[in-house]
Amino acid sequence: MMKTGINLTKLLYFLVLLFCFSSCEKDTIRLTKYTEEWLQTKTDTKLNFTSHTGEKEELTVTVKTGTHIRSNLSGDRKYEYYLLTYTGKQSDLGLILAAEDKYVDIMNIGQTEFNTNFVSITTGKTAAEEVLLTYDVEAEFINNLELNGVTYNKLLRLKFNLPPSRPDKIKEVYYAKNHGLVYFQTTDGQYWSLD
Repeated sequence: MMKTGINLTKLLYFLVLLFCFSSCEKDTIRLTKYTEEWLQTKTDTKLNFTSHTGEKEELTVTVKTGTHIRSNLSGDRKYEYYLLTYTGKQSDLGLILAAEDKYVDIMNIGQTEFNTNFVSITTGKTAAEEVLLTYDVEAEFINNLELNGVTYNKLLRLKFNLPPSRPDKIKEVYYAKNHGLVYFQTTDGQYWSLD
């Protein structure tokens, strides 16, 4: 009889701990697996690109993750976020991707002074569930693209509305699901593809 009481106490203790840990987990809204498919890397890395004129450019990919709290009608909620930044040797050459829950926002670093110019992807399991919201940016999904002998499926093509006043800014981007940035054009007309 005593042994059963100890086992019930242990079981009750275990259930209380399980409840606490599972409720803590529910408080943080994680990235969906469909959102993660749009994020190129989980670690800092370098990507090499070559232009159609033979010039080389190295983009550094930096990753920052964490959580933040957002207030809404149902109270404060903690969200996991993911910030991915592509930066080149040239000062304004780069992209920023910010993701949380089922959303990915993409901005041009060269346009940070006009931070209303971006595209937002609502991610989903099927192509029909993925939705683009554009804010002064042309954007469309493309089924596939072949570059340097590699075929990329499911890409996002972005075209930023930029004047040619700065030749080092990204004007057009091809961003592949499960791969990341694979191709871009700068305002000086150069085309760059991933090596």
